[in-house]
Order: sequence, then C-alpha cells, then structure tokens
Amino acid sequence: MGQDYVGLLTGAGDYQQKGELSPPPEEQIGIAKTVIDNFGVVGVLEEIDEFQNRIRRLGWPIDIGHENKNPVSKEKQRKRVSDQVLSRIQEVCGPNIEIYQYVREGHT
Repeated sequence: MGQDYVGLLTGAGDYQQKGELSPPPEEQIGIAKTVIDNFGVVGVLEEIDEFQNRIRRLGWPIDIGHENKNPVSKEKQRKRVSDQVLSRIQEVCGPNIEIYQYVREGHT
C-alpha cells in the first residue's frame, strides 16, 4: 500500500514472488521515473482531456468516460479529512505521490 504504482512500474512484485528483497523505496522511485520517461504518453485524471488529445495526435482513437465523479466539492472534501488523517495518507502514499507529482510536472 502506498507504493502500488511505483511497484507496478518497477516490477517490485516480481521480487516478492521470487522471495527476494525489493530495492529500497528511493531506488524504486528512481526506477519508476526512468520507466515513465520511456513512455510516449502519460497522463493523470485531472488532465484527462489533454491526455486523450495527446493519444489522438499519435493516431490512436480513444474515448475515456467520466463515470465516477465525486458529487462533493473539493473544498468540502478537504474539510472532511482531518489534518492528522491527511498527514498519515501523505506518509503512507509518499512514493505514489512523488510519482504523481513527477508526471504532473510534465516528465513524459
């Protein structure tokens, strides 16, 4: 948990299946960034339209639906999570958050 995307990008699950220790999180984050840099297109849900446009420019048809929209405003969502809970989420999900921010900064 908290490193799901990092694990998928680095094959960390393969280490566990072989009974081996996976690299430390910092090394896995570096590997994940290298993998991302080798993709032609990477996107995030907040910029789904731009992601679809980039895919289309490559000549691929794509249409990603918007089905699971949260009816609660972002402001109300933030108020529902205490600072303590938010801090814990950021701690646990730190590796995934770092990869997310890397993609948002345009490292693709």
